[in-house]
Amino acid sequence: MFIKYTLIFGVAVFLFLAFTMVIPRIFSLPYGIYMMKTGSMEPSIKPLDLVVIAKTDDYKVGDIIMFCIYDECITHRIINIDGEIITTKGDASPQPDTPIIKDIVRGKAIAVIPRVLWITILMSLSILSAIMDIRRILNT
Repeated sequence: MFIKYTLIFGVAVFLFLAFTMVIPRIFSLPYGIYMMKTGSMEPSIKPLDLVVIAKTDDYKVGDIIMFCIYDECITHRIINIDGEIITTKGDASPQPDTPIIKDIVRGKAIAVIPRVLWITILMSLSILSAIMDIRRILNT
């Protein structure tokens, strides 16, 4: 029974990650949840935090945006806008990034889900599933 629920839970987590993190990158959907890989945006966004990105055409200095160059996606803060040219910089980075054109921006951050929160929820659900299985085994 434990294996059955663990498998169901694993499939649910896989589908959640696929629909929120992988598919939006491939099909350039108007939303997406992306995991921060580096500490370039600390202390605002830490590694393993999830960043919710929404597509928009309204960017201003101070917004945190995500843009992709080839297969690398970068999440940094806008420090300058000059027409169609945007300059960004990571909060923890000493130097600004090379300026980019607006067309490669995927969207701006509308929310950050701290790693402590989503990892705790994920682990709690796993533990709860195990406890329910143990109760079923003991009751039979």
